[in-house]
Amino acid sequence: MSIFDGELEDGVRKVLDILPPRTRKIVERRYGLFGNAPSTLEAIGRKEGVTRERVRQIENDSLKRIRVHTSFHVLDGAFKKLEQLFEAKGGVLSEPHLSDEEYFGSPQTQQLAVFLLELAGFAERAKETPHFYARWYHAKLPRQQFEKALSQFTDQLEKKDGGAVPEVDFFDAMKRALVGAGISTKPTQLRSYFTVLRPVEKNAWGEYGHISSPIVKPRGMKDEAYIALSKAKKPLHFTEIAERISNATERKVHVQTVHNELIKDTRFVLVGRGLYALKDWGFRPGFVKDVIIEILREGPQDEDSIVQAVTNRRFVKRSTVRTNLQNKDLFVQLDDGSFTLVS
Repeated sequence: MSIFDGELEDGVRKVLDILPPRTRKIVERRYGLFGNAPSTLEAIGRKEGVTRERVRQIENDSLKRIRVHTSFHVLDGAFKKLEQLFEAKGGVLSEPHLSDEEYFGSPQTQQLAVFLLELAGFAERAKETPHFYARWYHAKLPRQQFEKALSQFTDQLEKKDGGAVPEVDFFDAMKRALVGAGISTKPTQLRSYFTVLRPVEKNAWGEYGHISSPIVKPRGMKDEAYIALSKAKKPLHFTEIAERISNATERKVHVQTVHNELIKDTRFVLVGRGLYALKDWGFRPGFVKDVIIEILREGPQDEDSIVQAVTNRRFVKRSTVRTNLQNKDLFVQLDDGSFTLVS
């Protein structure tokens, strides 16, 4: 169900009736009205045998004629509902809003809404930029302050540690950025502003951040695995990592594909039989004996200190560390009970 309840199509047909038949067909094709697909200036020009600039002139002249005609008032109710929607969304409508069935219903009604926006004296379309998707602004919204505040907000997200933040923290930060610019920040409006921002996204784990972060916009299975381990905050078997990725993304994940990525990527460390941890946690690759060698290169240490140091870096049993210390080709126990490397 559209917010216009079918009245929009009747109103648009009536205002188009004031145009000559050929001109009306051009407008209908240009905006994709009544079952037509939206057409470019070039496509219409080729069909009509005129230049693209002539088509543009016909389009602009048609809009002007409609706005000053006495029948224009039949769209008053539709314009009122459109303004109410603008208010609810904080003065900006993104392209996703125009394709949302909750507001505009069918694709046909969506195209009628675009035409209505073109006719509205209070609405202005802005092209896509590095910071924003294509969008429509209400004339009352201080556009310059709005765009400056949100551009700075997204730039600050990019400069942070590259992570993602919970939903509440994200929208609180956005609210602080906009309050300083005098922009309304009701919850529904903040979510509306989010839909026009190109550099920020919500990941499969319900967190928000800049798309430059692999936590926010994973680039392949290796990043998905990194996120899964980061969320777990503990070593996981590769099958469990695959399962967590599948549950979060709601898609089928091949266990062997995940395992292959874990093996190849240096961010992951094999710390047990099929168990992987993040290198960021202090875990180190290699056999237990290699970890002991690395520790003893700093000088002799007693058994308990070695065991503690190894278990901080590898997910192994303490008895495994003590067994490795008995390798007399690598380690020697001193008179005071500490261990050092064989010379």
